[in-house]
Amino acid sequence: YPGVDCLRALAVALVVLFHFHFFSVGWIGVDIFFVLSGFLIGGIILDKTASGRFDFVEFYKKRALRILPVYYFSMLLCFVLKAGGVFDFIALKSMLSGMLFLQTTGPYFFPGYFNINDAYIPGGSWSLVTEEMFYLIAPLAIVAVSYLSGKRPWLMLVTLVVAFLSGMAVRAAMTSGFAPDDSSWYFASFIQFHSRYDELVVGVLAAAYLRFAPDVRSQSVWWLSAAITLCFIFLVYIYGNPEFLAKPYLITQDTIWLPTLLGAMGACFEI
Repeated sequence: YPGVDCLRALAVALVVLFHFHFFSVGWIGVDIFFVLSGFLIGGIILDKTASGRFDFVEFYKKRALRILPVYYFSMLLCFVLKAGGVFDFIALKSMLSGMLFLQTTGPYFFPGYFNINDAYIPGGSWSLVTEEMFYLIAPLAIVAVSYLSGKRPWLMLVTLVVAFLSGMAVRAAMTSGFAPDDSSWYFASFIQFHSRYDELVVGVLAAAYLRFAPDVRSQSVWWLSAAITLCFIFLVYIYGNPEFLAKPYLITQDTIWLPTLLGAMGACFEI
């Protein structure tokens, strides 16, 4: 899919520009990445399941070999250059947490046990935690739904739509006791797998739609129009809140619906 490669290049550029302070909303590149991951990985699982050739061991091995060597090398660089090579009990806990992708979920669920020094963990790796959790769960979930759907592809699509929309309910439940100015909003509802899985799910939904819906190419104008409309809504919102534009981690209640909007936008652009 050359178009998907272009979208991936755009997502990379947005994130790089954001981190160099050239484009203040470039962080949405991560949201696009999540949708892309769902689309590509979900498509692989759907195709191999349909042909009866899906192999769990092969899938997990390929994911591990693609990600772990580079990620662990990055952790080594952090240990040497960022943490100064200091190795103590905090360093051990931090590095083990990072190696097992627990650097965000650990402190969230078990704050008393996960005292982590971020110097030992690559910056921005929270998104990789979300991806890894998806790789762990997606094969089991997609194969199960494919088996239960049988010859009824509409049932697969309906299940994915429900799973996508459930993201807002999960984020609302996770933050129901938060005060409006609680600084935990962003951490709880924006950088955890259980708060961002819907963006990955909508990518799987886009992959399933392309495989099951007839003559998708003729619908391109409508999907592009929907994507541009959703993008416009996001830009109106974010530029209408200058404090969020400068510091997105200050976003509170809006983290309940923002991933849903951005996920839908990414899926429409993909289709």
